[in-house]
Formats: sequence, structure tokens, C-alpha cells
Amino acid sequence: MRVDGTDTLIQTISTFASKSGEIAFKYTPRHSIAVANKFGFTNTVIASASASATDGISIITLGSTAIQAIATMSGTTTRATYASPTLNAGTTYTFKLTYLTGGNLELMVDGTSRATASIGSSTVFATPPTTFYFGSNPQGTAQNDGTFDMATGINGPIYVNTTAPYYKFGSQSTQVVAQDATTYSISITPTAASHTLSAYVYNGTTGSVGGTIDGSVATLYWEGRVVNTTYTDMGGGWWRLSYSSTSSASSNSYGLWVAPGKTVYVDGVQLEALAYATTYADGTLGTGIS
Repeated sequence: MRVDGTDTLIQTISTFASKSGEIAFKYTPRHSIAVANKFGFTNTVIASASASATDGISIITLGSTAIQAIATMSGTTTRATYASPTLNAGTTYTFKLTYLTGGNLELMVDGTSRATASIGSSTVFATPPTTFYFGSNPQGTAQNDGTFDMATGINGPIYVNTTAPYYKFGSQSTQVVAQDATTYSISITPTAASHTLSAYVYNGTTGSVGGTIDGSVATLYWEGRVVNTTYTDMGGGWWRLSYSSTSSASSNSYGLWVAPGKTVYVDGVQLEALAYATTYADGTLGTGIS
């Protein structure tokens, strides 16, 4: 969506947590960073969110020389600066902003880490932000002229893992680091019929690496809620989680819920139109089968 002049784009993000979170969006500036301040503001706001005067997060331009990620958590401010950025008019960039208590505030652009700053181990949001403003601050000023794709937010962080033995199929898996309760899910619109959701999960929690996966670690997430999950030990530290029920013929979230303080690796997730789980199939099995 194009956000120009004195316009502001507003989107609700419900997945930010007190200690960790992430937002990603595509941004196409209508002007290069060298002239981004032509609306009369020295520093313009690419994206911002604020729950209060002491809890907020934003990405701004610093004149024509830098981009800065800012997180104010319970009054403590952390800044990560991307100096001499490339930000050309008409070029689309993927921005991702991540925060983790005891870890980092990190700004990534097109998959490359551009700025990081340490966040203290006791620094948390008293009230996590829930409304994002694209192209301005929450007050509707400091406009930045550009086009934005609607953002996605998660309260991971969630990473791509390529280290053995933490993948079950192929050469990578997903690592979920849950400082707070975290959902790793996608939106699917199935038919109204019997379906089975399954996933392979490996316990990566410090002190329990390769240990048991049960309801105290992770459960399946079905149509926006945690469900009574079946756990099967598959050997090598991997557990297959499964759940069967009749799905709704509407868009819903399906995936995995991870308990606070737990780290897991996830692989082989599938939703199939059967009352039981079958062997995981990655990709196509041939013509007419997928």
C-alpha cells in the first residue's frame, strides 16, 4: 500500500511479547534516503509502534546518512544504527526488526544483518506495542514517503537452522526460541473435513537438549488454540506431534505452540485430509499428487 504525503498506514500486530518479538515488511521508498527529509522533518519514520511513553519500537532515518532501529522498553532505550545505508527510490527492500531480552535489537535488510545493539537481561516491555504505524510516528508526523506491504509479526524469535542433528528432513529446520509463550504457525484454509496436523520437534532447551517433548515444552496449535496433542518418540531426540479433528472451511492458524523458556527445532510439519498422520512427504510425489 502506498503511503505518501501526510498519510499513515496503521496495522494491528498482536504477537509482540514482553521479552521477544519480530516484525517483517516490504518497503519501497518513493525517494532515496538523500532526500527523505523533504517533508520538513530531519528524521523521518519508516515504521513505529508505541504502547506508552515508555514502551515503543521504531525504524527511522537519521537525516540522509543512516537508518536507526530504536526500542524503548520500560523506559530503557536501545539504538541500533545502520550507517551509510543503500535506500534507493523505487527499489523494494525487506525489513525485519527483532528484539530479545538478554540478546539483541537487530535490524535486517534483505536477509542481511545491518545493525545490532545489546538489550539488557532485565529490559522488557511493560506493555508490548500492538499497533504499527507505517510511514509516520503514532502522532501522524515525521512522514516517510513509500509503499509498504502489510507486515507480519511473530513473538519468537524464529531462525533457520542448518546445523545437524537439529534437522530431520533435508538440510535445515526451524529453531524457535521462546522467551515468552510463542506460536509458530501459518494461515491455511482447508475444507470442512477430517484433517490431521503433525510436526517433528526436537528439544533444544539448555539442560534438556535431545530430551522429551511433552505438553510442558510444546503442543500443536489448531485453528488458533492449543490442542490435546499425541507425542510419539521417533528416536534420535525427535518426537512426532499429531492431532486429528474436523477442520473449519475458513482461514485459520495451524502450527506449534512453544512454552515460555523453551527452545525447540521444528521440521516436517504437515496438515493432511486424513483422520491419521501418514509418512511425511516433502514436495511432490508425482503427477496428480502433492
